[in-house]
Amino acid sequence: MKKILIPSVLLVAFAGLVAVKKIKQNTADITTARERVAIDTTGGYAMLRQRCFICHAPAVKEGMNHDNMQAPPMPGVKMHYLRRYPRKEDFVRAVREWVKKPDKEKSLMPGAIDKFGLMPAFPYPDADLEKMAAVIYDRIHIPKGHRGRGRNGRCGGGKCGGGH
Repeated sequence: MKKILIPSVLLVAFAGLVAVKKIKQNTADITTARERVAIDTTGGYAMLRQRCFICHAPAVKEGMNHDNMQAPPMPGVKMHYLRRYPRKEDFVRAVREWVKKPDKEKSLMPGAIDKFGLMPAFPYPDADLEKMAAVIYDRIHIPKGHRGRGRNGRCGGGKCGGGH
C-alpha cells in the first residue's frame, strides 16, 4: 500500500505545483495585456508608435549611440518638458503647440536642434496631439539618473528647466 500511496501523493503534489505555475503565468499574461490596454485606451500610444517613435526612440537603453539617431529619445524630450511644465495640463499644451509649430527660438532643447535640426511641423488634430502628449507624460519612463545630453553632453546648453 505504501508503495502505491507515496508515488500517488508525489504525483498529485507535482501536478498541483505545475497547475499553480500555469495559473501564475496566465495571471501574468492577463496583467500584461491589461497594462497594454491601459496604455492605449485613448489610442494615444498607438499614435505615438506610428507617428513619433519613427524618429524618437521610446526608451533610453544602455549603449545607445546618439550619432545613429534621427531625433532625441522620447524620455529625454519628456525630461526637458517636465522641468519646464511639471503640471500635466501645461505639459500637454506645450507639447501640442511645439509639434504643430516648432520654433528654434522657443526650443527647450537647443542642443537637440544643433544635433538633429529643427523637426518639421505636424498638423495633426489637437485631440490626437493631446492624447499622444498625455501618454508621454503618463507612460514614458525616464531612467533614474538620466540627465540628457544636450550641447557638449550637458542638458540643453544651460537651458534646462529655465525659460526659452
